[in-house]
Amino acid sequence: MRYFIKNRGLYVILVFIVSTLNAQNYPSININTIDGLPNNQVESIFKDSRGILWVGTNNGLSKIENNKITNFFVEDGLAHNSSWDIIEDTNHKIWIASYGGGITKYDGEKFTVFNVQSGLANNYVRKLFEYKNYVLVGTKNGLSFINSKNDAITTFDTSLILNKDSGLPDFQVMDFFVYKDEIYCVTFRLGVFKLNIEQKTINKIFNYVGRYFVFSTYLKQNLFYYSIDSHFRKGKGAVCKFNIENLLKDKDEDLRFGKSIIWEYVTDNHNNLFGAGWGVHVEDGGVFLIKDDVFINKNEDFGISSPNIKCLYFDKTFNLLYVGSQDNGYYKVDLNENIKFFKNKELAIIDIESNDSNLVLLNKKSLMLLKNDKLIKQVTAQNFLNYAKSFYSKNQPSPINEIFVTSKLDVVEEVVFYDIVKEKSSYWVSSYLGLFELDFDGNFLNYYSVRTNKFNFDFQGRFIYPIPFSDLNIVKNLNSSKGFVDNFQFIKHSSKEASTPVDVSAFVKSKDKIFISTLYKGLFIYNKDAIISLNETNNFKELELTHLAISNKSYRIAIATNSGEVYLADIRDDFKISIKISRESIKGNSILFLEMYKDYVIIGTENGLTIYNKDGFRYIDEEQGLKRTDFTSSKVIGNELIIGTNLGYYKLDLEKILNPPVVKFDFKIYNIRINRKPIKGDSYNWFDYSKSNLELNYDENVVELDYLVSNHPYSSKLEYRYQIKGLNEIWSTYSNKTHIELPYLPSGKFSINVQVRDLNSGKESSHHLLNIIISPPFWKTIWFVIVVFSTLLILSFISYKKRINYIKKREEKKSRIEKRLVETKLEALQSQMNPHFTFNAMNSIQNYIIDNDIDNALMYLGEFAKLIRKTLDNSSQRFITLVEEISYLKSYIALENMRFNNKVKVKVNCIDLNSNMLEIPPMLIQPFVENVFVHAFEKNHPNPKLTITFSLNENTLQCEISDNGKGMAKTTSGQMHQSKGLKLVTERLYLLNKSVVNKFKINSELGNGTIVILQIEILR
Repeated sequence: MRYFIKNRGLYVILVFIVSTLNAQNYPSININTIDGLPNNQVESIFKDSRGILWVGTNNGLSKIENNKITNFFVEDGLAHNSSWDIIEDTNHKIWIASYGGGITKYDGEKFTVFNVQSGLANNYVRKLFEYKNYVLVGTKNGLSFINSKNDAITTFDTSLILNKDSGLPDFQVMDFFVYKDEIYCVTFRLGVFKLNIEQKTINKIFNYVGRYFVFSTYLKQNLFYYSIDSHFRKGKGAVCKFNIENLLKDKDEDLRFGKSIIWEYVTDNHNNLFGAGWGVHVEDGGVFLIKDDVFINKNEDFGISSPNIKCLYFDKTFNLLYVGSQDNGYYKVDLNENIKFFKNKELAIIDIESNDSNLVLLNKKSLMLLKNDKLIKQVTAQNFLNYAKSFYSKNQPSPINEIFVTSKLDVVEEVVFYDIVKEKSSYWVSSYLGLFELDFDGNFLNYYSVRTNKFNFDFQGRFIYPIPFSDLNIVKNLNSSKGFVDNFQFIKHSSKEASTPVDVSAFVKSKDKIFISTLYKGLFIYNKDAIISLNETNNFKELELTHLAISNKSYRIAIATNSGEVYLADIRDDFKISIKISRESIKGNSILFLEMYKDYVIIGTENGLTIYNKDGFRYIDEEQGLKRTDFTSSKVIGNELIIGTNLGYYKLDLEKILNPPVVKFDFKIYNIRINRKPIKGDSYNWFDYSKSNLELNYDENVVELDYLVSNHPYSSKLEYRYQIKGLNEIWSTYSNKTHIELPYLPSGKFSINVQVRDLNSGKESSHHLLNIIISPPFWKTIWFVIVVFSTLLILSFISYKKRINYIKKREEKKSRIEKRLVETKLEALQSQMNPHFTFNAMNSIQNYIIDNDIDNALMYLGEFAKLIRKTLDNSSQRFITLVEEISYLKSYIALENMRFNNKVKVKVNCIDLNSNMLEIPPMLIQPFVENVFVHAFEKNHPNPKLTITFSLNENTLQCEISDNGKGMAKTTSGQMHQSKGLKLVTERLYLLNKSVVNKFKINSELGNGTIVILQIEILR
């Protein structure tokens, strides 16, 4: 009895496992208010021809592109926040039905509201339908249609219908359908009506007044479905199935089935019919596959937690099913079946094998054989334990094998599985109990008392097993050993030898070699009884290895290290590392498995899959459906990758994943900011900057752009970089950012190009985004340059003319000055050679002759001649040296002093100057000296003195002429009397240099002599 109960329990477990393994889970994601939706009550979902996903909720409308959610409300232009239906007309304009505010049309630039005031039958709109350039509007009470070309509204008169069906207060429209190019309207409780838009007539063709309430309809070829609420019958919601011709003849349904109210229907690319179920007052809804007149609840398969589903939309391009719930936002379900997950809460898969027809999964509790993902046989841990016990009951173990015969053989929880290997026509399973051999049908063949974590067979069929932390043995006679280790005939490789693998992590076979990786000793090659350490031969120095994978088609092996790197080696002729994949290129920190498929390397980490080949990298993760990443095992079988996890296994169609369909997507610039301020909304059309050029002024040079890729199934797998031609030809680094900021652009034309790297498909593409044209500042424009140049020319010409006139005037003035200088010099000469002086000189010579003083007469005559000659010579010079001037003065003084009988004591001083190097105008000092002899001394002066002192003060020569004569008195005006000679000197000094104001100064007091200070600027 106990045995029966135990096996019955196992049978129940087996039945449970079979049922759970049959369920295939599809990749899905849930979007709700946490992600940005305005409300979790989703009433409608629609994807337009531009790839924009519209989601209508009970409190706002969402536009979703590239996972970016933008919400609209009444304040943005909606008629009402509740958005119950969404369609697109033939002109590609969007119409939104609201329950309470009428309808809203969006034309790409603005929202336009139509309501009762505009001519609608009612503001509570339930359903919209596009038919021959008309938008049909089904409301809570009434029916209207709008001409989509001119927005003209027409409302059907339903009052006669309501009068006939007395007691029914409203004409509530639930759906529309078209059959044989004619349009029909389905109401909530009145029946089905045929519409004639041109004649504005409405006729009932099917009556169900008082029988049930209708919620939705679906026409599939000649089969017509509508969902009802069985309020008047036992049961709940159901679907009525008709032949459409019978319905049009007002005949009853052919079949009624189902268990929930269906609010919307869609079909997928395989013609499967799905219904959105919501029981309103009971939670009997969900997403139903309607197949063979049966409801199949797909909530668990689709990962949908809500039983309240009201709307569906199927994206045929990407094979995606959108599911709107009443309490948890919407779901996006991937029906491509590129990635399938078979969930099992009870089993954690340890290893995977296969043969031509079956998939074999080794988990913690059993060995499972599956065919077409259906369990056909399970060998439980208890079965393994029982077979081991049976073996030991028939064969007496030797002392060396007693370790396997313990009380733990009765405890099934102690059965621990390690590995499974297919060799020839058998499966070999290693465990804590020992090694088991099973045929392809899961029947036990043999048992061996050997314990090893990793093992394999060589090309001669010999059993290779490493002893944990010890030697590696190659068993020659496994089949003839009768199952006991002490009967093994083996080749022993000591762990002390450098060429012996210890702590083996993986075996892989090429066509003629076996590669063995270890945790601490590196990589080994086993070939014809010889084991070679590639570390010892310096072919491969990495020591800590975790995984191996091999492609015998491409003659390459992949090696994963404990540090997170992967090496690719060519093994066609010899072992040669060809590529190293750095850990930075691998998404994740820990490598959980490694596989090869054709020329692809597949690396599994806690973040998903990294796939590499010569064309680059691809990444598969939760977005594509790989939600669970607690990978435990893997195997490539044909074109499929099987990945084991702690809760089931994945099947990946590698051909579909590695060769996805070409996706044509569009770039949109949805936001532009100039100098930190957004540009006007009328610059956008359908949320895209509608112009190819952005033209700005020179002071509008801080530009920010936000762009997105529209209509891509896996937008998070896109990375972008940009180039600004005209500014910098260098591309930016790839990132997932779609924001470009260009501060302080110079004037010119700049072309923005964007490259997209699709990490799902591995493809790259380039796109032109926008031209930015920044006008130069006005001072850099051609017209400004022309104006400035012309102005400069004019000013230059005017300046030239003025300069010419100035030069002419200056030359004229200079000429006058030169002329006057000559005149003053001549006058000075005349002054010096005046008749009185000459008469006195000749008279003095005459007196000497009369007195017969021949010597003095000759000397006087010689000095006079010498003075005349110097006067004439100096008058022709503009400048003479100071030495020459002093010599001239001495000659003059000598003549004048002879008249005073040389009584005047004369002294000439030169203080700190080189008189030979200084030049001064001639005939400037002589008039002052002359005044001394003419006016300073009386004849009875006891001791007349004359002192002339020259000194240098910067660039000015100062000449001081002092005497101790009788001095001069000032005039009544306070000024000294100036002789004609002094006036000539003053004029000459002014003409020579106008910058000197005070040319000379006379200090004289009556009876105290005179001092004249003359300042002469050194010109040369």
